[in-house]
Amino acid sequence: MKKVTLNAGPVWTEKEFAQYYRMSLQTIRSWRVSGKGPKFLKIGRSVRYKKEEIQKWEDSIICSSTSQNSGVCYEN
Repeated sequence: MKKVTLNAGPVWTEKEFAQYYRMSLQTIRSWRVSGKGPKFLKIGRSVRYKKEEIQKWEDSIICSSTSQNSGVCYEN
């Protein structure tokens, strides 16, 4: 996988978001279609993720045990 330098600004591309979480672009896109990922901006054909929305999403998926929902835990 080609190394991408993360944007220091308040908004990430889908590629930067995928690289940060070490997930494929297809997984990130699947999350977006199913509503499992963070809220995003759609500007024309471009998708952007605001860092504060990523933080809110992270806070909502924290698990306290492995017996919670398989995959990502959705508590909130």
